[in-house]
Amino acid sequence: MRPSPIRFLFVVAGPSWGTWTVAAVLVGYGAYLEWLAPAAFGQVLAIAIFLQLFAASTGFRARLRSGHFDPLLVAWPSRWKVAGAHWMVSNAAGWVVWLVLATVELFGHPRQLPSTLVPATVVLLVYTSTVGWALSAVFGRLSGALIWLTTIFALNVMGTLATLRASFIAHPPSAGDMARSILTALAVPPFLVIDPGGVSGAMLTLMGAATALAWILGASAIRLSEAALVQP
Repeated sequence: MRPSPIRFLFVVAGPSWGTWTVAAVLVGYGAYLEWLAPAAFGQVLAIAIFLQLFAASTGFRARLRSGHFDPLLVAWPSRWKVAGAHWMVSNAAGWVVWLVLATVELFGHPRQLPSTLVPATVVLLVYTSTVGWALSAVFGRLSGALIWLTTIFALNVMGTLATLRASFIAHPPSAGDMARSILTALAVPPFLVIDPGGVSGAMLTLMGAATALAWILGASAIRLSEAALVQP
């Protein structure tokens, strides 16, 4: 019987115990803030996104060269299915943390929608997770997180980050404003949650389309990956 791609990848390339330990600590910190300082709960979400960038940047080629994926690729010749499973496993830890944090918020404020489940924050999580995963599929493990963080740091040093913030409009009134705002959000997606409830449906739809495109690029990199076997 063929191994399930998701089960196989969880065993071979799934989140490490270190990742789950950090995730548990983050959830504990979130519960602590929700109990004693609910207004500061947003700090936990920012940390969760930061950690997810690294957790999702698993890469593919290094393990491919080590032969770790050989049984999977023999059993499942379709690289698209392998890419889908790899994307899900790479992002699993961050998504689990996000859902647990949503539950923590729900217990603290049972009559309102958790900030973790507001459409803009969900789009932010899935978009950053997917782009980080896709970049790492192309350039190697952790490259997605490092490329993105380096870019944001460079924009801040050059003083461009403040300009981009000023150009971002959550509910743009014109096509020109929409174009500027979406380009800004693609480069610096945390701008989406400055006013998460005010982000327009059109903006979220375009971010969703960008996420789908990033997935296709990452999956294409996995589909086209070929490497000579080396000693692990």
